[in-house]
Formats: sequence, C-alpha cells, structure tokens
Amino acid sequence: MRACPKEVGDDRCRLGSTVRRKPKGAKGHRLITRRHYRHRRSLYRHGESGFKVKASGPPYGRADDLQRKVGPMAELPVPDGMRCRIVKRFSFDAAHQLSSDPDDPHALKPGHKCTRLHGHTYRVEVIVEAAALTGPGFVTEFGALAPFGDYLKENLDHRCLNEVLPVAPTSEHVAVHLAQWFAEHVQEGIPGRLAGVRVSETPGAWAECWMAAP
Repeated sequence: MRACPKEVGDDRCRLGSTVRRKPKGAKGHRLITRRHYRHRRSLYRHGESGFKVKASGPPYGRADDLQRKVGPMAELPVPDGMRCRIVKRFSFDAAHQLSSDPDDPHALKPGHKCTRLHGHTYRVEVIVEAAALTGPGFVTEFGALAPFGDYLKENLDHRCLNEVLPVAPTSEHVAVHLAQWFAEHVQEGIPGRLAGVRVSETPGAWAECWMAAP
C-alpha cells in the first residue's frame, strides 16, 4: 500500500481502508483514508473541493438510507398544560390621519403630528395556537393563512385607512378589525385557533388584540 500524503496524517493512514481521488487536471493520484473521506464527504458531495471521489460501497445520501435514519413521520403529543404557537408576518403600506375636530371629545389636540395625513409600512403578525398538533406536527400549515394576506393586499394595501375602517384608524382598531376578519373568514378552515393579532406602525411600537381563552 502506498504511503499517505503528509497533509492527511500518519495516524489517519493506519485507520480503515483508503479511497483514491484525482484532482482535475492532475496526472497522478493521491490516497486518503476512509475516515478523512467521511470527514469531508459533504464537500465532495456538493463539488466544493473540485475533486471527484470514487469509493466502494453504496453512495451516501440515498433516499432509502435517509428514510431508515429519519424513520416514519409521527406526531409528537403536546403535554397537558402546554400549547404550541406559530407566527406569520405580513406587511402592507397605507396612509391615515387622526381627527383634530374640536367638537370630537376623542380628537387629538390641534397641531398633533398624527392629525396630518401620513403613511406607514404596517407589519401584521398573526399568532395561531393549538393544544394538539396535526399532520406531520403542525399547529397550522402556513400556506393556509394565505387568504389573510390576500385580504390585506386587496383591501388595505396602498389605501387610506380612513376610507376603509368605520372608526379612527389607530393601530389598536386595525388589530381588532383584522382579528375579527380572520375569525370570520379563516378560522373555520384551519386546525389551529387564532390567539391574537399584532399591528406595528414602526419597528419599536405595536398594538395587540388577543382573543379570549376558550
């Protein structure tokens, strides 16, 4: 058996069988140990090293081998007293302004910056929870929340919220409105339960609307 190169190490040369590899454009072969090959097999498999490795035995990463390692997908029961949650984030751009009418007891003081027409990139987070997981281990598949995103794009995105909501378009009212819409149009079609909705006008401030516990 030929001696292994110095960069592999003599201690590795004495362990296991050897694998022959050939660099691209090179005339000769170099020998590396099986252990060294296993250590860098991810590089060889993805072609990052530039070498073609030829080894005896079954190839790594076969579907049947992976299936035997992973095993069948099974649900993990949620212990009593625990609940799992998922969060899906959406965004839309819209404008709004709050009232400064002196006859309105709830209006802001004249000159308040929020009384001027302005806009935000709203961030909306939907929180869905469940006491039991379904399918391969889901609270709810994220794709099932797509109708909520469609509603935001079609009815709130690039609009003036004063023309959409029947109340003052504060973040709190937007959160309540979206929670009600979700409960009426999405809730029945998913296994999880809506826990709450968070609406952010800016990265450092938000309003939340939480559903009552069942």
